[in-house]
Amino acid sequence: MDEHFHFNQFATYHRNQFAEWDPKITTPPGLYLLQRIFSILLPGELSVMRAINCLFFSNIFVVYVLKVYDFLEPCSGNLTRSLNLALTPTIYFFNFLDYTDAASVSVIAAMFYYNLTKSEWRLGLVSLLAVFIRQNNLIWILYLIIYRVLGENRKVVLAPKSLPSHLLAILRIFLTNKMQILKQSKFQLAAIAVFAGYVYIFNGGRLVFGDHSHHQMTFHPNQLLYLSLFCIANLPITLGEYISSVGNFFQRIYISRHALAAYLFLLAMSIILVDQFTLIHPFIRDDNRHYTFYIYRYLLKPALPKFALCLAYAFSFHFIYKQVVNSELKLMRFILWLGACFGYLCLGELVEFRYFAIPFVMLCF
Repeated sequence: MDEHFHFNQFATYHRNQFAEWDPKITTPPGLYLLQRIFSILLPGELSVMRAINCLFFSNIFVVYVLKVYDFLEPCSGNLTRSLNLALTPTIYFFNFLDYTDAASVSVIAAMFYYNLTKSEWRLGLVSLLAVFIRQNNLIWILYLIIYRVLGENRKVVLAPKSLPSHLLAILRIFLTNKMQILKQSKFQLAAIAVFAGYVYIFNGGRLVFGDHSHHQMTFHPNQLLYLSLFCIANLPITLGEYISSVGNFFQRIYISRHALAAYLFLLAMSIILVDQFTLIHPFIRDDNRHYTFYIYRYLLKPALPKFALCLAYAFSFHFIYKQVVNSELKLMRFILWLGACFGYLCLGELVEFRYFAIPFVMLCF
């Protein structure tokens, strides 16, 4: 729906008018600068800009996802896994539009791969590109710095101990190895510093570009509830595995008091969040061109479906946890992922399913 804003901004850059900025656009100029480079050889038309997303960024995404899977767990099914991830609706369909989504998720996949392989200067380059395409990709740069530290200290992380002891051990790792961590993260930190300098000089120190009035920083923890439903709907598992997992879930909460207590705790937290923090952005409340308008109208506005969904939120978190956490290291990474998702999603009022694409990709890695 906002495609014409993005294309018009590129068209302005295509005329070499780099000082002009459309106030409706709230992301940095990285995508439009990339498109300007492409337009040296290609026509500056909307169909061409869509084709760049569809044919260039989408394939980069598949290539780097495949590289990540092959690095983590080499097997013959990794190409199928990569294509399954690329066919996630909010990733696949936005490849055909002139939006920042395709470029953003592609460079994030590249960031993850270069972080795994410890290719420092490449990691710094794609990190810089990531924050200039979308400023909140800053969260994923910080996420990967911590992710790498956890991986390099897996012996400490894997040692059996309580959760508070785990967290204290990780804090101790950062305190005792801070110079080494700063050294190995220097290119990522340099990318953050360059972007911070750009924001300070050209945007008055504000992270939001353009339309500040509709993109205020707002505490919105319910984004994690919506993310849980998105993830469970798109996890790359078969229908049979879903049915088996649901059966195992009910069996666990029937047999185990701990499992039942965990589910009831998640349910209670969901009810509190829904009661206290159900926020509706004016774009969703007033504009029926957003499909989320209809989700709000029929699911989030009436009291019965709004609170009935709490049963699904609690189940989704429980289900996701059981799918991805099978070791102490995976537990720490899951907690890290939740923290990153909080920073990435929960400081904005607007709910858009396409914003969940990168958190979902990170969960699948």
